[in-house]
Amino acid sequence: MIDRSYALGMLDAFSRLGLGAILLDHDGSVVELNDEAKKHLGSCIRVVDGRLGGIERNSNELFQSLIATAAQALGGTSAGQEPFVLLPGLGVRPVIAYAAPIPSAQKGEVAVLGAMIMLVGQDGHREPDTRLLAALFTFTPAEMRLAVALARGLDLQSIAQTYNVTIGTLRVHLKSIFEKTNTSRQAELILLLARLSIGLS
Repeated sequence: MIDRSYALGMLDAFSRLGLGAILLDHDGSVVELNDEAKKHLGSCIRVVDGRLGGIERNSNELFQSLIATAAQALGGTSAGQEPFVLLPGLGVRPVIAYAAPIPSAQKGEVAVLGAMIMLVGQDGHREPDTRLLAALFTFTPAEMRLAVALARGLDLQSIAQTYNVTIGTLRVHLKSIFEKTNTSRQAELILLLARLSIGLS
């Protein structure tokens, strides 16, 4: 069982970063949501009978698997399972959700008290600072432009039209970005960029 004051302290820390956070008990039941997470209620997530779920059926199955794994195992996600889920919503861009187990703080005790679900929205989100990206990766100007556009939630077709380049050219740049960021898929890259967009208000 997670202490409520502990829960509120954790959620407040995420709120200060402008991130949605939901604390779950060891059985997966919702303990508390911060105000940022409440903004997503009804659009991409819902709470029914104390249980957290996604609005869209297919992504909800993956979301439930992610929640169950995090709430029950210290090892994190199982083999082959993504550490995040994209949650489509009603009239909004997908929200990136990922989970982490909360281990017991008791000395010598190896147990999971629950899980923290973090939500990174793409509407009104922060973009990664290009200076930070330049410091971390050796992006060319074209790669930087593509990375920032992907972080804004644009797809390759829209980016190609905006910058008057071919999809093939963008795929070449994307492959190079994957190599430089040590990612292998677009969803994984977007999650990385979302994490790099986190900053103090």
